[in-house]
Formats: sequence, C-alpha cells, structure tokens
Amino acid sequence: MAGKFDFSLRESDSFSYSVNTQNDELQVFSLDLIVRGYKPRADSAASESENARHLLETTLLAEQSGDLSVTAVKLLLPSTDGYVSRSDMVAFRLRGLDVDIHSFLTPRQFVKAVRSDGLTLDAATNDAIGAIVSKDSFRSSEDALIRLKQLEHELKRRLALPWILPDPIPPKRVALVGGLEEPESLASVKAMGIGLLILDQPGNMFEDNEGPFAHLREEFIPFNMSPDKHAPQRIVDALRDKKIDGIHTRYDIHHTNVAKANRILGLPTSDPEAYAIATNKFAARSLEPDKNGAFRVKDVEELKTRLSTLQLEYPLIVKPTTGRNSWGVLRCDNEEELIEAAGVAHGRLIGVTEDGEEIHSEVMIEPYVDGPEFDVDVVLWDGKLLFYEVSDNFPCAGDISSDPNNSTLQKGAHRDFQETLFVYPSILVEDEQQVLVKSLHETVLRLGLRSGVFHIEARVKNSKMEYSVRDGWLDLHLKENLTGQESPSCFLIETNPRPPGYLSLLRAGWQYGLDYWALHVLRCINDEKRFLAFAVPRPRDPEHVCALHFILPENGGILKSPDPGPELATRNPELMKSIPLYYNEFKIGEYVPPSVSTNFLFMTRMAVESRNGRDGLLQIIRNIEQEWTFVIEEE
Repeated sequence: MAGKFDFSLRESDSFSYSVNTQNDELQVFSLDLIVRGYKPRADSAASESENARHLLETTLLAEQSGDLSVTAVKLLLPSTDGYVSRSDMVAFRLRGLDVDIHSFLTPRQFVKAVRSDGLTLDAATNDAIGAIVSKDSFRSSEDALIRLKQLEHELKRRLALPWILPDPIPPKRVALVGGLEEPESLASVKAMGIGLLILDQPGNMFEDNEGPFAHLREEFIPFNMSPDKHAPQRIVDALRDKKIDGIHTRYDIHHTNVAKANRILGLPTSDPEAYAIATNKFAARSLEPDKNGAFRVKDVEELKTRLSTLQLEYPLIVKPTTGRNSWGVLRCDNEEELIEAAGVAHGRLIGVTEDGEEIHSEVMIEPYVDGPEFDVDVVLWDGKLLFYEVSDNFPCAGDISSDPNNSTLQKGAHRDFQETLFVYPSILVEDEQQVLVKSLHETVLRLGLRSGVFHIEARVKNSKMEYSVRDGWLDLHLKENLTGQESPSCFLIETNPRPPGYLSLLRAGWQYGLDYWALHVLRCINDEKRFLAFAVPRPRDPEHVCALHFILPENGGILKSPDPGPELATRNPELMKSIPLYYNEFKIGEYVPPSVSTNFLFMTRMAVESRNGRDGLLQIIRNIEQEWTFVIEEE
C-alpha cells in the first residue's frame, strides 16, 4: 500500500540518514539516506522528478514492501555557488556504477551552495541537485551503508572537475554541417544548453519535426552537401540570419569549407588552409620530417605515363588523398596491383558539383612502413596538451605479405587496411608512447591547429614490440631479439582534425569520463572555460579495458540470418553483457558485398568491455568471434 513519508522526523524505523563531510576537490557533497520497508517503483530508473522530494514521494516511497528490504539513496547537494556547465554531468561521469541517477538540473542554471552543518533531510530534499539510487535492494542497513561508502569513494574519483562555473554561461547556437550517423552524440549539446541547427540533404533522419531525433535540434535546414568550391558560400547563405555562434562538422571533406564559412561570418575558426592540409594525406605528409618518398598522381592515366621514370620499391601503399576511414587504402606488391589500386583510390566519389560534375580524389603512393600501428587521440587548447590516449590497432589484411604460400591471405583479396580490432589502452612500452605523442603533438601544431580534439593514426618504426602469436594469442609483445635495435620513431599515417567515431566517443566516456564530442562543440564556439573543465579525465579503473571490434563477412551474398544479438543474450547473457553497444550494417534479405570487394561494409561494429584486464578482454573477443555468426547465401 502507498505510504506517506514524514519529512519532519530525523530518524525512524523506516529511514535514517547522515551527511558526508565536504571535500575541497568536489563541488558537491552528499547526504546518505537508507530507506527500509519500501519498494521503489519498477520504472524508477526512467522517472522524471522536479526535485528529490518529488522523487521520494512518487517513486522511492510510493509503495510499502511489507518486508525489511533496504534501499540506498545518495542525495547530491552543491557546495559552491555557480552555474551548471552541463546538466547531465553526474550521470555522464558515473556511468557503469550499476545505479539509477536522477538529475534535478537544467542547463546553465544557477545553483546556490548548501551548508552541510545542521542540514536536515527536509532541506536536503528541496536543495538536492541530483540523486543516486542503488539498483540493488539490501537485506540490512549495514549492507546498504557499505554500498553508500563505495559510491562516496566513486564520487570523489569521478566528479573532481570544475563543472559548476562561477560566471553566468551565455546562450549559444551552433550549426552542424552533416547530421551525425549516430545522433545520440548530440544529447550532450542539449545538456550544455547550446542550441543546434543541422544542415544536411533532404530526407536526413533529423529533418522530420515529429521524428525521434527532432528534440536534439532546433531546426533542420535542407542543404546541398557537395564539397565543391561553392560550398562555403552556400553555408553562409543558409546561416547568415540564424544568429549562429559557430559552425562545425564531423566529416573530413567538409572541414575546410566550414572553416571558410566561419571566417566569412566572423566566427571562431582555425585557418582554413590548416584544415585543407590536415585532411589531405599527401599535403600532411609533405610537412613531415619523414616524407617517406611519397608522391601524388591525379589518376591512373598519369600514373601510367610516369611509371617508366619512377624507381619504385615494393611493397607500396596506395590511398586516396582525401578519404574517409580506410576506404581505398591498399597494399601493392607489383605493378599490376599498383595500377589496379590507383584506379580504386581515384574511383572514390567525393561529391558532385552544382553543375553535375563528379569530384574524385587524387592518389597518393608511398612505400609500406613496417611496425605496429596505433590510434592516438589528443586534446589541445591553445597548443597545450591536456590529454592523450593511445590504442592498439591490430594487424589488417594489408599487413600480410602476398606470398602465394601465405595461407592467411584470402584468394583474390585486396590487401586493404580496414580495421578489425582496436584495444584501449595500449600496452606499447611507455617510452615509445611518449615518442608517438610528442611527434604527433608537433604534427598538429605544425599544421597550424592549436585547439580541439584530434584523431591521429601512426606507426612506430623500429619498435621494440611486434604483433605475434604466443600461447595461442595474437597480441602486441616485446620482440624476442633486440640485438641491433635502432631508436624508435613515429611515422604519421593520417591526421583527422575532429574526434574519433561514435563507438570510440562512448568508450572514452566509459573509461575516462571525457566527452570528445562536447569538446569539439565547445572549441567551435571558443568556450575556453568549459573546454578546460571538461578536459579533466577521471582515473581509469586499471582492469577496465575496452575494444572496438569490427566483424567482416566471410563471403558475399544474401543475408539469411537475423541479428545475432537477441539470440546471444538468451544463450549466453554474460557474454552479451560485454557488448554494451553494437550496430549491424545489414538486414535479412539484403545483399552483402564480399570482404574482397573494395565497397564492402562490416557486418557488425561493436564496443566490447571487460573489467578483468586485457587477457579477459581478448578472451571475450575470441568468444564473440565464435558465437556472433551470420548465414550468407552465395548467389
């Protein structure tokens, strides 16, 4: 039956509470509340409450349980006056704690400090800015207290950043050129109190005012997305009267045009030429100390005319100078493969001009560089390195020799560089990580880019480590023989003046409490205070490791099997819990291009996590590869 909570009582058989000591490193403190004999509503996780009192009355104390079950609740109260930089900050930084988190904040609102001494429960329920409710019910108050003490420890670890700011936060509006394929990233923009306009082709998922993602933006503007020379003016014309404070994009082919539009409108931006170089693989290589003998041709015909004058040593790497992901990046071991690969790279269609003329990429050719590959994400403000992380990019088909006796290479396969597995964090030896980070930091500055999030790919030449199979595991290991080992150096593959893809965006939040997309948007409006505040990571749990795993089709044909996820969740729920997010690219009945095709798509892109260290993660990956299967009927 429903029970009425009496806030005038300090202690009773139904509840007890205590106030935790304020911590100078936090901008909040907590009140611990133990509730006995009440059953929270089944939908308490999704309930919305205007304040803690409303949450208690309508959700946590709505029904007496008739037993001695105990619920643990932690109310959060501000210990400083200020303005809320992001309304969902507590939920974002506390992800993974198996609790329900309720926020009573709105973006940019002012909160007033609450005194902890003499604080009553009645006052706390009115002044709390959030509540943390354990999902578990406990058999005793002592067990609940242990859980609350654990949560207090996590608060100190995860919320030690200046997210309540001393000065008012002015309203801002930004425009996004090209709606994101994973719209959930945009929730952080709304939580920061920033208005969002989206420019994209008609029919985009954000266009429908009644659609599932309409709440994430203020307006959708149908737009010709071709990256031709007229694009900057089209952007300006679309936004001139929209009172915009900044324009940004996710896609490399639009960065330069967006920067030009920002400059025309007098909005914050780096030099458009810096973006033009950063997003052109050959131009970026030309600024590097190690140019690696790279050269560029317009198309296959130019390559053929120059072949007789070139002194080429195979293997070579061929790639589009302007490209997305690793599409069209191929390894060649002879002239025939080189010509074919150049056709693939040039064949990439970037866009169509207003006159209907196709825009194709030029082709970059350079010697293959051996050594383990890494992805490095760096966060900079005004040239200062605020944060970095290195991940291990496991070997791709392009790292395999074309030796006809090599049984690991699929017949007729292109030796491309489509990634299959990234592991976070890297186990590269620390001195070589520093070589990577120092060199890539200098690369970004040399490009003329000083603030933002940058996703960079590189190899370590002469590394002390290599990928090898030991005890049945493929992983990065120290070389068994280091005799004559030369000093390691960084070899740049490509720079991307934007955050990594969506799965890695989420993963950075899970491991470090960092939101790369929020930082990308804040850089766009030159919001230094929030950028610096949000760039403060939380400590990573040493045993918490993550991977991005991409599953390739074994063959081409018609997909005959359903999504493997629901069936796996039933058959092996523990394994499925290790996959917090995944995307399948195909549905039953659709045609799946074979993996030897240059236009193939992954069957599944997934994030995987383990709290049992790297070995535990790799075992999970191995189990997934065995369990996550598709039936593809060849035509």
